[in-house]
Amino acid sequence: MLMQTIALHDELILSKSDDIALCSEGVFVESGDNLVLKAIHALRRYTGKDISVRAQLKKNIPARAGLGGGSSDCAFAIYGINELYGLGLSLSEMADIGFSLGSDVPFFFYGGLCRVRGRGELIEKLTDAPECSLVITHVGGGLSTKDVYAMYDKAGSKARFASYETVAECLYRQDYKALNINTFNDLQAPASLLMPQIEKTIEILNDAGASFSMMSGSGSAVYGVFKDKAAAERAAAAIPDSYLTRTSRQSLCMPYDRQP
Repeated sequence: MLMQTIALHDELILSKSDDIALCSEGVFVESGDNLVLKAIHALRRYTGKDISVRAQLKKNIPARAGLGGGSSDCAFAIYGINELYGLGLSLSEMADIGFSLGSDVPFFFYGGLCRVRGRGELIEKLTDAPECSLVITHVGGGLSTKDVYAMYDKAGSKARFASYETVAECLYRQDYKALNINTFNDLQAPASLLMPQIEKTIEILNDAGASFSMMSGSGSAVYGVFKDKAAAERAAAAIPDSYLTRTSRQSLCMPYDRQP
């Protein structure tokens, strides 16, 4: 697949501590399923060092949306702890540790526009495409990835294949309307069986002026691509539960881009 980072982001502050703790929105999280906590423990195992970190997480990316919020938090935790403790881990080492925790994690060490193959561990950094405006709508409060894949199997869905070179060329030319015939998300149909509002939201975004709209990942977020930033701003203001953002060339290996 092709993957692209966007400017919408969570905020994670890491500091050395005598214990391991994660505070999210004022609530301490103890679950071993949290990817930030998993990242800390994975680094302890990998390095053999007594790494203890207190993490403060502010969520801006909606959960259960197919936007990689948890995976990007995990990647930053690995990168940040490497810097905090001076572990000297290479990019490939950090990506490998991330891959052991989630298939989407390695991508976030590279950022921008990438071709991702295998199960997510093979990353090919592509030339960055021009930025474009996005409106993202979190439909129906979210979907379970496990449930979406189960519906994919139950429905007997068949994978479609697109040329990543063709899709990338559409992005470079900013020919976003051409994405409608060259881009597929095979999880969109089974996710829509679980949450019919997804297809309706795609129609709403298209009616609001998006050149191209599709579900992100396993859902339930839907994004619309706008060549005109003003049109994107109007759409975001008119559509409830939506986020105005943009594509980004950001990676974990450069200072954060704080442009609005």
